[in-house]
Amino acid sequence: MCSSAPLLPQRSFRNTESDNEEEQCDEYNEDVEELPLKDCLAQQLHKDGLDLPAEDRQFFDECEEGANSTKHNKTKERLLLHCLDTIRTYGGPIARLAKNKVPNTNHPSKESPVDFELFEVCGGDKDASKHKMLNDGFTLCGMKWGCRSGTNKGEALAPRSFNKMMQQLSYVFQSKGIRYEYNKDFNDTGEFHGVIKKKWQEIRKERPTFGTGEQKARVEHTLFRKFIQAIRDKETRPYEDPEHLLICVIFILQLDSTAVFEASRNISI
Repeated sequence: MCSSAPLLPQRSFRNTESDNEEEQCDEYNEDVEELPLKDCLAQQLHKDGLDLPAEDRQFFDECEEGANSTKHNKTKERLLLHCLDTIRTYGGPIARLAKNKVPNTNHPSKESPVDFELFEVCGGDKDASKHKMLNDGFTLCGMKWGCRSGTNKGEALAPRSFNKMMQQLSYVFQSKGIRYEYNKDFNDTGEFHGVIKKKWQEIRKERPTFGTGEQKARVEHTLFRKFIQAIRDKETRPYEDPEHLLICVIFILQLDSTAVFEASRNISI
């Protein structure tokens, strides 16, 4: 005679929903305990954002200033694609990192979005191999990047412009889980720094003003004349009044030396 006991344990239908919530909560708590608090909180922000009212959240999402601006995002995307294209073209054994796409387990969101293999391989904890690959990738950018528009199209980027681009690119890399920083890890000492420094030195042999503000706006001749005339009329007395001397020094430092020379050629001081 068959037993009347049920094949599966009986559970109250009323408690099913709450039980499921408890199980999900337990699973969530287990995951949270595996992460440091800072990583857990950052993960939640990436996933859910701030607990703002709908109106405030819309304002936040539609903000057109700073890092959220459309222009800023397009610049970051353009720099990233330019870097990946450079590595893909000239990277040799690391070219595959800019071609293949895999889940990025190093992404701060911890959701492993599919992205270029570069971020999966070079993200996470630092080590010598990752530093070498990123160093060579940045070196390629320094050797191959040039002005892409304007009167200097095709020429080498000025040091200030190049450094600005690399800093922005570094921020993009960090947002994808790479922990290296351009200024701290590459732009001080080492192979990348040496190669770029030598390249700029070679350019200065042919263009001595390269990287020294050669593209600054030219000084107004009228303004320069007024400055000289004020000294002549003793309205400004740099030889007598320390404050006037400081004002003169600040004025001169704001000017491009080439422009000052051009403006003073026809002025008898």
